[in-house]
Amino acid sequence: MTGSIPDRVNLAARAASEAGLDVWYSPFPCELEPDALHDHLVDSARRAEQLRKATKDAEVVFVAGCEVSLFNRGFLAGDDLSSRLETLKNLADSGDPATFGALLGNLNASLGATVAAVRAEFAGRISYASGPWEFIDWAPFDIIGVDAYRTAENASHFREELRSLRVHGKPIAATEFGCCTYRGAAAAGGEGWLVLDESGDHSRVRRGTVRDEEEQAQYFTEVLEAFEQEELDSAFWFTYAGWELPHRPQEEERDLDVASYGAQAVLEDGTLSPKKVFHAIATAYGARAAG
Repeated sequence: MTGSIPDRVNLAARAASEAGLDVWYSPFPCELEPDALHDHLVDSARRAEQLRKATKDAEVVFVAGCEVSLFNRGFLAGDDLSSRLETLKNLADSGDPATFGALLGNLNASLGATVAAVRAEFAGRISYASGPWEFIDWAPFDIIGVDAYRTAENASHFREELRSLRVHGKPIAATEFGCCTYRGAAAAGGEGWLVLDESGDHSRVRRGTVRDEEEQAQYFTEVLEAFEQEELDSAFWFTYAGWELPHRPQEEERDLDVASYGAQAVLEDGTLSPKKVFHAIATAYGARAAG
């Protein structure tokens, strides 16, 4: 269960635990300074522990943040997501080891302090959802968590990247994987949403974008197979529904669902319509549960 509003995360997590499901309790605050981020995560850990104590037949795992160097302040230069993305791009292009080393040092120091404080509140297993630029010191964590998007850039060595994580001797979770719903989205991976053009009064999809539910479903099948062959322990599709990206089948440039990773399309009236990837997920996970 993930989100930035603690009460809502707690509500969803409790509903899942009451249904007998394991819960990955994953607070996702944005635009917080490091001290406020620390406090948010520790408070969430306290809530997760209350749930863990009340849960008899399922595990509660605490995820101590997601890509915090990008979605929060104080690590990458920039006062908003867009400017931090630009900083990250420039850093990757320049290959400046000193700046990059400072980023990783600050990030790992912050995460280490947070995990120590979280352990004082939460007695279950702890993970973190890391971005590919975040080279995490996994020593304080129980589970390695990676946002594992296969893209055109890493497709040739994607499995080797996954396999290399085994050196830590800990369980590995793909805390995110997925692609959007248009032709070519598989190559873009976690950057597929950039197909949106938000420069005008209303968001639009870039001209020439072709909706393709089959590609999204095929991506799920292929990447899940890679996870299984490399013996990952858990994998979480991103995401169930893109609530802010309505599906408008009659308006090609305003069918914002093509930029959504959701397994369900959200119609204009708020109702949900399952996409091909929804059925692929249900079939794959259903077969594994039965077997």
